[in-house]
Amino acid sequence: MNCPKCSSEMSIIKYDYVQIDKCPTCNGIWFDLMEREDLLEMKGSEMIDTPVLQKPVETGSNVEVKINCPKCNVKMHILHDILQNQIEYEQCGSCRDIFLDKGEFTDLKDFSFEDFYRSLKA
Repeated sequence: MNCPKCSSEMSIIKYDYVQIDKCPTCNGIWFDLMEREDLLEMKGSEMIDTPVLQKPVETGSNVEVKINCPKCNVKMHILHDILQNQIEYEQCGSCRDIFLDKGEFTDLKDFSFEDFYRSLKA
């Protein structure tokens, strides 16, 4: 399968019993249905992600990259995590699979009190 963002061929990565696809170029991660949820529950699973050393600086350009699902070839929807609104990801409306950019899975796993407080204000 090719990466929906940069078109590189994705590699298969396995953590415990969960197998995901990861792009060796942009380090994005493709999750089939329920793989993300399974991995969020597993201790140490953030090791599958490549951490972002520095938060990206907002440029104010609001440029959205439209991508197609590599399985269904339909436009993917851009969504925000309910509890961590700063995390933006793509989900296929057909197969419901998810693509996370580099560092976003680690950010999801690192749910802090600050994230909880922010979710209450939203």
